[in-house]
Amino acid sequence: MASTKRADRRAAARDQQRAERARRATVAQRRTERRRRAGRVARQAVFAAVAFALVSGIAAVVRSATKPAPGTLAVATPLPSYAIDYRVEFTNGHVVNTDHHVVDRPFRSLYTTTRDGKQVTGSIVNEKGLWFLQPPQWQLITPGGAPAGDDPQPTLALRAGIAKHFAKVTGKRTIIGRACTMVRSGGALGETMKKPTARNHTDLCVDGNDLILDYRWTLDGKLVQTMRAVNVDLHPDVSDATFTPSPVNASPSPVTATALTDDIRSKLDPKFTPPPGVTYAEGWVRIEQGGQTPAPRITTSELYRDRNGEVIEVRSGPSDSGPTGFEVRLSNGRLASLDLNIDHSTVTVTVGNQAVRLVGRDPDELVRLAASVVFQASPG
Repeated sequence: MASTKRADRRAAARDQQRAERARRATVAQRRTERRRRAGRVARQAVFAAVAFALVSGIAAVVRSATKPAPGTLAVATPLPSYAIDYRVEFTNGHVVNTDHHVVDRPFRSLYTTTRDGKQVTGSIVNEKGLWFLQPPQWQLITPGGAPAGDDPQPTLALRAGIAKHFAKVTGKRTIIGRACTMVRSGGALGETMKKPTARNHTDLCVDGNDLILDYRWTLDGKLVQTMRAVNVDLHPDVSDATFTPSPVNASPSPVTATALTDDIRSKLDPKFTPPPGVTYAEGWVRIEQGGQTPAPRITTSELYRDRNGEVIEVRSGPSDSGPTGFEVRLSNGRLASLDLNIDHSTVTVTVGNQAVRLVGRDPDELVRLAASVVFQASPG
């Protein structure tokens, strides 16, 4: 009996141990399963996070690739002729003008300003020279040929200004149905380009044909002038009648002009010797009486067509003032000054009291050509 009871107790103890081991095994199995499930959830979460990041990154790359770069200004394609009308407002005096431009490149242009239905000013460039409107008549001011006037071509100067941090692209717009690029720069039309500030800057919108469709000038924190295109004509009337002033004031011009002959050109000092691909069009010696001294002011102006067909004007005369741009070194080692302007660009080479100014649309081309200026009476 005693042995049977011990056996029973041992059997019961074994059963109890088996049951405890089974319970522990079940608990352990459940823990393992929970860990596996947790691992699967964690891996799924990591995978989802990676997938989300990957998709988001791809989407960002796609958005970046399809969104226009804000800091670029495409090279423009200038037109041989065009007409454009602007509504111009001088906000400080509440003066509203209508400006009308007709340009037949490279040597003819018409510009008039109308206020309250009356023409108040204007200019014409034709084969006889530069005329100004002094109501009610036109007066020949500067005889001799010249590039078309009131014809800003800002894109190449702005691109150079962007590289120098004088300008920056701020966005895109559509004005009178034409897409244009917004650019902010320092300096108004006719002024040297400089770095813009919050208080002093110009905002302009330039289209693919190098036409300014919108222009806003802020000076000392105040908007002082706006100019908005209201009409563009890509096929205007460019007959002789468009560029013939009438009525004309017969009074003589304060400037006399004589066409340059080959003999005179060969004796010029300083002298511009054009490189291959640059052709001479015409040139003039101009004598202007009056001014601060009784001595007349004598200048020469030569017009060239560069390898791209653009007009380059080479002006030689006294160096009346110091350079207004920034210093550049020419390929011949000489120093010059590059003046970027929304209207045009100028490279000035000066020796002593003599200066040669190359005026045109492309500042890089002007710098290249300025190395061909030689001061024969001076070394270098």
